[in-house]
Amino acid sequence: MKVFDNGMSCGIVYHYTSLIAALNIINNDGLKFHASRYDNMEDPFDSGYGFAVAQEVLENNGVDFIDMDDYNCRPYVLSFCKKNDDFSMRRLYNAEVVLHIDSDMLLQESVEKSDKIKGGDVLYLTESQTTSFVTNAYEHVFRLTGEREDLNFEAKAKCSFLKHPNYAIENEWRLSYFEDFDLTNGNQRESLLADSNNFVSEVKFKVNNGKTRIYRELTFDSKCLRGITLFQHDISDIMKTRDTLETWLAKCGYEHDEVPIIRTKTPKINK
Repeated sequence: MKVFDNGMSCGIVYHYTSLIAALNIINNDGLKFHASRYDNMEDPFDSGYGFAVAQEVLENNGVDFIDMDDYNCRPYVLSFCKKNDDFSMRRLYNAEVVLHIDSDMLLQESVEKSDKIKGGDVLYLTESQTTSFVTNAYEHVFRLTGEREDLNFEAKAKCSFLKHPNYAIENEWRLSYFEDFDLTNGNQRESLLADSNNFVSEVKFKVNNGKTRIYRELTFDSKCLRGITLFQHDISDIMKTRDTLETWLAKCGYEHDEVPIIRTKTPKINK
């Protein structure tokens, strides 16, 4: 199972997005991604599937699993795909560009700056497979700590990397940042603030499709960007977008041709 020990990289991973979003990600401070809180993601079952099955398994084993918040577990998720220039992913996200990201550098920088972040492949398991996985985890890592009926960090983190096989088309590799959250100790305010090294921002809010989204910005070294794929097919659009990207990359401190810009090989989407 390729979830993680200290983290599991997988070479180059890909972020499908719009041109405007790409220009916001690439900036003078490095690469600034938005990591959405698990309960604010576009798909409400995205990061909740593993926890839902875990709740049933643990309750069957006599452990009162209450809620992720009560178990001090609110991951902020940053998702990538392991497939480049993929027609299905392009259509799914209505993407204009794909950013090629070095997951080795991304993960190394993450674990150096924070002990609250995990990276690895998402596991697409059926409910029975997930039940078996969680039951096994219960035997090995879902141990009660001290006198508190609580789950340890590793076990909670593993749950956030489980998804239903209906989403396997995404072929996802992700980073999850786990917010410190313990109301019993009065630490809610500290949990909302920035992490060390300016790596993780304070909690931020935005409105998307009429819904308020909670997220944090994760900032990485600019060298993590290894290439860009353009999804335009008309030559005039390609030249215009390429010029925009090259100008922006130069403004953000990249050398000429440091980041290859590649034209898509997938067919045109008929609107």
